Parts: sequence; C-alpha cells; structure tokens
Amino acid sequence: MVIVLLGILAVVIVPRYTGFVDNALLASAKTAASEGATRLNGASQLYAVDTSHPPQALADISNATYLDLTAENTVNIGSFVVKFMEVSGTPPKMEIQALDATGTSVLYTLTVEWPN
Repeated sequence: MVIVLLGILAVVIVPRYTGFVDNALLASAKTAASEGATRLNGASQLYAVDTSHPPQALADISNATYLDLTAENTVNIGSFVVKFMEVSGTPPKMEIQALDATGTSVLYTLTVEWPN
C-alpha cells in the first residue's frame, strides 16, 4: 500500500517539479536578456555621448570602454552568457545561455532580437 502511494505521488510530483524547473530557467534567461539589453542600450548611449553619433555596428561598442565583449561578442552575467549577434540582412539578436553551477554545461538557450 505504501509503495502504491509513493508511486502515485511520484507520477504527480515529478512532472510538476520538472515543469517548475523549466519555467524557472526560462524566467532567469529572460532576466539575463533584459540585463543584456540594458547593457547594450547603455553602451550605445555612452558611445553617442562620446562621439556625437550613434554606433553604426556592434564593433563600435564592443571594446572595454562600452560593453567589454570577448572576441566571440559575449559577456558573462552571473551564471549566464549573453552573446550579441549581428548578421547582415537580419535583425540583430542576443543569445542567452544559462550555465550549470560549474559554468561548463549549457542548461538552457534563449535567442531574442535586440531591443530598439
């Protein structure tokens, strides 16, 4: 009887827990996307103040003065990596990767267009 009850509980709780974890990862990735967008907008505004014109490409604001991006156009935000992508003829995008506690495995990836 106890084993049957434990089995029923497992059938009900495990899917809910899995859904909860997935929803938490998505919410965290969206928060990282917002942080990436805030950094991008701030860097663009600072560049415009410094140069009297807006940036024309990501390369204009990728250096340490503005976004401080790696060679792969990424920036680390806690346990997330935000990659800024710019491909000719398509809207610019940000790819947000949620990393595990060791920072070596990607748990979740979210791609969004840059905000204007």
